[in-house]
Amino acid sequence: MRRILSVVAGVLLAATSVALSAQLPMATSVTPDSPTRSISHDALASSAVRDSDAATVRGAAAPAPPAAPAGGRPWLLTLAIGLTMMIGAAVGIDHRSDTINTPEDVNLHLKQPFLGPVPLVRGGKDPLLAASASDFRESFQAVRTSLLARYPDPGTKILIVTSARPQEGKTITATNLALALAYGGARVLLIDGVIRRPGLHRPLRLTNERGLSEVLNGQARVRDVIQRTVDPNLLVITGGKTPRHPSELLSSERMKTLLANLANGPFDWVLIDTPPVLTVNDAIVLAPSVAGVVCVIGAGMTRGVQAQRAVDTILLANPRSVSIVLDQVDCSRDTSDGARPAGRQDRKTDAGASV
Repeated sequence: MRRILSVVAGVLLAATSVALSAQLPMATSVTPDSPTRSISHDALASSAVRDSDAATVRGAAAPAPPAAPAGGRPWLLTLAIGLTMMIGAAVGIDHRSDTINTPEDVNLHLKQPFLGPVPLVRGGKDPLLAASASDFRESFQAVRTSLLARYPDPGTKILIVTSARPQEGKTITATNLALALAYGGARVLLIDGVIRRPGLHRPLRLTNERGLSEVLNGQARVRDVIQRTVDPNLLVITGGKTPRHPSELLSSERMKTLLANLANGPFDWVLIDTPPVLTVNDAIVLAPSVAGVVCVIGAGMTRGVQAQRAVDTILLANPRSVSIVLDQVDCSRDTSDGARPAGRQDRKTDAGASV
């Protein structure tokens, strides 16, 4: 499709060039009535008058050359406009057909286990399960069921939650998935791994004085930074203060020790929110050390090539498993034709990293 568009674009440029050149006025040339020619003609006329009795009133002017028809070649301009409209339509169709909107698109482009879709919630920046409609809660219950089936073994399961690009809803998805697991009776620890610009504490209305950054810097112990939430089964470690070198902290020995201790700790699930994989490599650094990666794709926001590149980037880290959640699906309209659903405008807690 892109090759066809390139060819058509080349034809458009050539036709436009010809059309524009046809509209330019012809270059001025020396004509019989130009000053040089007129002087020569007048001199001859004066000489003839002196030799005759005729009286010359005015010298005769040479006929002007035929003028080019005004307007040039209007059909070329019409062709250029038509090709422009064709290019615009083709680009629009290509973008819509390549954008991930439905579970079918996920299976077509990504070919990874699909945990389920999450519907769009209108009018809410950070919708939580406790205050959302029944279809929103049921969607996370279905995702929870898929997750339990995918990780049936006993013991602590540590997962990282990421996305292809910013603003796809991964932070609120991680939060609601942790709540869904906690509502089901599991003991859950939710960690904000976006220590560049932490934002997970906002939807849960927690403080962020100390968090993961302080633990990795050796300035605090884990038990000192854990916070309780509205559900007794869900505990949270926020991001803390933004460190000077976040990537180094996440790949440090302290982080590896923390993950090892959590894997043998009292929690059934540990979910770590991480930045988008196409923005920074923090999720890639952690992927080999956890049980799996959950990649959140915003419906109507991400093209198939971008999502596939994100999944390929994750797979380069050799994770144990990768699964997909399709977020912000507009269930009020038919997206089978590839039309773009309206996406939720999440809180911009991290330009290029959070949400």
